[in-house]
Amino acid sequence: MGAHRRTHYLVDGYNLAHALKGGPMRPDELLAARESLVRLLRVLTNRRTAVTIVFDSRTVASGTTTLGRSGVVEVVYARDADAAIVDSVRRSAAPETIVVVSRDRAVAGRAAQLGARTLSVEALLERIERSGAGGPEPGEPPEKYG
Repeated sequence: MGAHRRTHYLVDGYNLAHALKGGPMRPDELLAARESLVRLLRVLTNRRTAVTIVFDSRTVASGTTTLGRSGVVEVVYARDADAAIVDSVRRSAAPETIVVVSRDRAVAGRAAQLGARTLSVEALLERIERSGAGGPEPGEPPEKYG
């Protein structure tokens, strides 16, 4: 029996942020949304599970990816998050360990063709809610999670 490989969630950050908000965000809401996602997705991390959130960023040169790490959730900025997600799967030595979370059917389809598993944003939110950590942290308004 082989060793268990670590599952790696690769999340399209703004897809998830828009789903949590229930629609588009204003530019002044983006930083708070990114920070909330990091806190929310920490519930998925453990010794056998890693999480990377990929955000689109016009200010980051193409090819530049990881700019920071917050606890156990890696945050990546890319000029095109969809392309960065697919490229990460393509470059992986073990794409079957990756779970791509995106509302974009083309991204999910390409990731699946490359050997990754896929999960809808809604299914990820249900998984988080079942874990008991889907609500707001103290001091945060509950509408962020509604």
